Amino acid sequence: MDRISSPTVIPATARVGNVQVGVTTMEELERLFGKGRAFTGGHPRGGREWRSDQTGWYIYADGFEYKDGNLAKGRMVESFEISMHRQEVGGPEDDDFKIHRTSVKKKQLTILGGITPRMERATVITLLAESGVQTTETNNVITWKEKGHAHIYDATQNHGELTYTTWNGTLTFRQNHLEDIDIECE
Repeated sequence: MDRISSPTVIPATARVGNVQVGVTTMEELERLFGKGRAFTGGHPRGGREWRSDQTGWYIYADGFEYKDGNLAKGRMVESFEISMHRQEVGGPEDDDFKIHRTSVKKKQLTILGGITPRMERATVITLLAESGVQTTETNNVITWKEKGHAHIYDATQNHGELTYTTWNGTLTFRQNHLEDIDIECE
């Protein structure tokens, strides 16, 4: 099976609730979370920001335009982050700095069925080990890299093709509690 006809398979760590990094579009994300504050991430006004009413956590997503064959489909989510603290995001051309609120539930902001911000480090390590994820630990950070496959057509790069094959995760801790979850695909 070649890379173009291979089925989409993403690792479990690329799923945050109903969001699949590298598969979910920003439009689908905004149907789940409501309209997010647009900011310049990797592409002009391609990023989105929300704050959860239930948890108080900040949610960030960034993506880019893609196509399915000749049909424009939307902005693919390439990175998704949940943080206990608001990040400085955006560029000089951004003019909307008001955070957009979402009523998304806590269970929609978990990875591996239960890891969320504020969890104790020991609990997170146990859940990661039980799921079989191979991690690297350094000081206050746990990282992992997992393989998968998602093929799309890039609408911004001369209508070329793009295949995601690697998903990276980063968990950042402060005072032994999880502060930030960041999932990206490449």
